Amino acid sequence: KCSKCDEELENTTELKKHRESCRGTHECEECGKCFKEEIHLENHMRRVHRKFECDECDKVFKYEANLEKHMVAVHEDVELYCHYYNNDKECPYGDECIFMHEESDNCKYGKTCDRVMCMFRHDLEGDSDDENEESGNDENDDKSENIVPSLESITKSLEK
Repeated sequence: KCSKCDEELENTTELKKHRESCRGTHECEECGKCFKEEIHLENHMRRVHRKFECDECDKVFKYEANLEKHMVAVHEDVELYCHYYNNDKECPYGDECIFMHEESDNCKYGKTCDRVMCMFRHDLEGDSDDENEESGNDENDDKSENIVPSLESITKSLEK
């Protein structure tokens, strides 16, 4: 008896031949995988092909939790930039990254920044420390002071 379609066959040789061509009764329209029961196809669709789309931009996520984190990180009043993107590195998360792939301001610590995952741009060509001091640019100071409370509020909201 075929486990995919329940067809009765006379012997194991016939069964083996049949299995090679049998596609089952419920086929996934996205990948062609076949299932004996509809519930198995439905579970497959939920686990493998379900996508969560952001209503505010064109990002699509495999997991709802990533969409929720993206909404907080990108579309609320908090600006969280991708540290890979802003430091000229390839983001390993690609389209699944929850952070903003936009240019941020230069890091106020410049080359001396010791943060492992700093979301601000680090100008390795010039000395951004001198530029900020000479211009009297306190704009980055204000933003940096707001990062810690913002990150704390995001962390709390994501823990819920």
